[in-house]
Order: sequence, then C-alpha cells, then structure tokens
Amino acid sequence: MKTDPDMTRYLCATAYLNCDFRNKVIENLLYERHRAIGLCHGVDLPILVKHCLAARRRVFFRDMLVVSLFPITLFLTAFILPEAPRDLSDFGNLIVIWLLSFSLSFMIVAWETWTRHEIVSEHFLKDNYDPNYSRIKVNAKTTLKLQQITEKQNANVVVYSGFSPFVGSGMDMGGWSFSLNVRKGREDLGKRREPQDFEIGELYSSLVDSMVGLNFEGLITEDRLFVNGKDIRNDRRFLLTPLSSPESTVGTDLIDEFKTNPSHAVRHYMCVKITDWKGELVLSIFLRLAKNGGTFFTEANYFLLTPIAEGYRQADSMRPTPGFRATLKLLGVALVKGALIWFFWWCLLAFKVGRFFVNWGERTRRERLVAEDPTFDYGASGTLREYVSSYQYRRYFQKLDKEMYLKTVERLILDCVIEFLDEKGVDTSELRDRQATILNNGVIVTGGAVRAKTLAVGQNSSASSSG
Repeated sequence: MKTDPDMTRYLCATAYLNCDFRNKVIENLLYERHRAIGLCHGVDLPILVKHCLAARRRVFFRDMLVVSLFPITLFLTAFILPEAPRDLSDFGNLIVIWLLSFSLSFMIVAWETWTRHEIVSEHFLKDNYDPNYSRIKVNAKTTLKLQQITEKQNANVVVYSGFSPFVGSGMDMGGWSFSLNVRKGREDLGKRREPQDFEIGELYSSLVDSMVGLNFEGLITEDRLFVNGKDIRNDRRFLLTPLSSPESTVGTDLIDEFKTNPSHAVRHYMCVKITDWKGELVLSIFLRLAKNGGTFFTEANYFLLTPIAEGYRQADSMRPTPGFRATLKLLGVALVKGALIWFFWWCLLAFKVGRFFVNWGERTRRERLVAEDPTFDYGASGTLREYVSSYQYRRYFQKLDKEMYLKTVERLILDCVIEFLDEKGVDTSELRDRQATILNNGVIVTGGAVRAKTLAVGQNSSASSSG
C-alpha cells in the first residue's frame, strides 16, 4: 500500500506530543496478537510505531529520574541531619536540600520537554521531514512484528468485526444496486436477439481496463475478500491456528473462486480507490457483480476517508525555534509536570507498576479467551486512519473533487456494464433507465399545481417515459 509522507509526518509528530495517542498505537498495533489489523490508508505504520516507542521511552526515562530524586533526597536528609532540627541553620539546610531536589526535578522535565520540541521541529516540519529519523533500536521480536504489520498493509483479505465489512474505509456515502434479466435479448431491427452467455470475470476485466483509461492520478483497482472475524476459527484458509492472527493475503485462485461463487461468510469485491489531496481524501468504491442463472446483479458501495483532525496537525503550527511566549509556555508546562511528578512520585510509580500488571493480566485473559471461546472475534473493528479522521472537509474544493470522482466512476461503471451486455445481446433498456437516475434533494410546491408526464422526486429517484 502506498503511504503518504504528510500523513505519516503528522502522526509521527503527534507521537511525541500526545501520550494517549502513542499508547493507543503501541497497544493496538505492536501488542495485538490475535485480531486482524485493518488497512490504514496512507500511513507508514512501522515508522509510526518506532517513533511511538522512542517517545514513550523518553518519557519513561524522565519519570524514573524524577521519581528517584525523592528517595535520594530522603537519604541526604537523614545523612546530613541525623537528628531533629534544633536551630535555624538546620532548618535552612533542610530547605536547601529539598529545594535543590525540586529544582532538579524541574530541570529534568524542562530538558525532556525542550528536546522533544527540538525533535519535532528538526525532523517533522513540512520543510525538513526525515521519514527515516528514529533514535531507537528495536529488538528482533519487535522487528518481526513490524515486518508483519507491513505485510498486512498489502492485504487482499479484510477480516472485519461488527456489521460493516468495509472497515478502515471511512464514512458510508451510500451506493446503489440493480438486477437485470440477462436471458432477455435486445431488439435489433424488430427482431429479438438470443443473448450470449458470459462469465463474471470477463466483466470485471473490462471494468479494470476502463478504470485505467480514466488516467486519474492516485486511482488503483484491487480485488479483496471480506470475511467476518467470527466465521474463520475453523477455516484454515484464513486462520492457520486458533491462537494465531488472521491471514491477510490469499492466492488469486481463491479470489477467483469467490468471484463466481460467493458465500454467506466470504464475499468478493472489486475496490476502486482514489487518493487525492496528498492523502487527505480517500474515496473507495466497492463493486460486486453476481450472476445467478438468468439474473445479473450489480452492487456499488461508496466510502470516504476525510482529512485528519486539526489536533493531529500540530507540527504545521510549530516554529523551528520557539519564540519568547512559546518558551515561557514550555517552561510553565515543565514546572507543573515536574511539581506533580515530584510531589506525587509514589502515585506515578504505583500507576506504572499497576498498568504493567493490568496489561499483563489483560493479555493473559485474552489468550485464555481465544483458546476457550469458539465465537472469538478475530476481526478488526477500526483503523488508525479512521480514528484520526475529522469527518469533515478542510477545503470546499475537496467536496467538489469527491463529487467529481464519484460521479465519473459511477458513470463509467454503468457505461461499461451496458456496453458489455450490449455486445452479449442482452436487453439493457431497463439498465439505461437506471443510468438516467435523477439525483434530487426534493421538490417543494406551495400553491398551484404540477403537471408532468414523468416526475421523480427524492434522492436516487428515477423516471422514464417510452413510446
């Protein structure tokens, strides 16, 4: 899957600026052992995971340094003042020790905050982005996991959880479907032709060739299988063992099999994906063709990934060198964090230890659940790209471009299907009426009357007149 530099840059910068975000990335990608990982359009996930690990290690090192100051301070207090303070000089020494400890806490946090700002400003701004920058070396186990994540992003199988199979594709923009009697021949010079038989694969190939002719930059076509995560436990085509993670890639023979013989659990779709605006817009059109005896069925579903939310674009608002106000803000944040960590070091230590055991217990519980529960859901319920989406356009022209792509591809699909069926001698008059669908948001009439030979009102309504 092609990745977008800007999309990856935004999220890598966020890894250093947002602790909740980086923890979510690590937990859902690196530590997930059984559930599928959805297709994450435009994001280089291995690089992002590395930066999340680097940022978390920095914060862990900072916290442990500050936490260690408190027992050291207690030791120095007991060493210098073995007895209770008896005069002002003793109290002065005590105050100096504790002020020094607090000052060191502030300086450690300020140093970490400042260097973290430097990392983002030196490597993740628009003009100096370095995708290979990382100050962390990962072990062999993590390297293997990152390789698996990369392979899963080039998948042709989507194992989904929940209702919608098109996980990771964004908002549902609607769609359409129709059925046609392909045993009814079209009329030529007053005579009805005998329609020819055809295979669904022939029409898919014709559609792919037509899509290539559009010459849209960022347009690709892919064949994908969609299967629910609760239906694969005993299916070795998609899950090798009950304790493994789902397979993300299958052979073309299996895809061709489900093209012509879909099942309730496994469906094939041809995905037409158009990526534009530097990865901010991803329009996915999922097309399914089916032929059952004399009935031909076509289904199209539209999904849209919108630009990422403003909260993940902080890198674009940062200056390479912080100004006076920005510096004061960084120091103020460091002072507050340093004080909180220093005063409540025992809470922080208990939280980190507790979180370790909670996560360990959760993974153990999940292992047991996978082994014992025959209805365990191996599917992905969402993707990181969906999680950071704003669900709205950032530019007016983005909306217009989406409409252009959608209407162009829809028209091409219908034209291609009609042309193909015409060549096979099938009567496509009903399909041509469907192509003439009138898209209307509604008609309001106040007073008077409306007379029309044909009238269609409402979205996706249609009207036709013959004779």
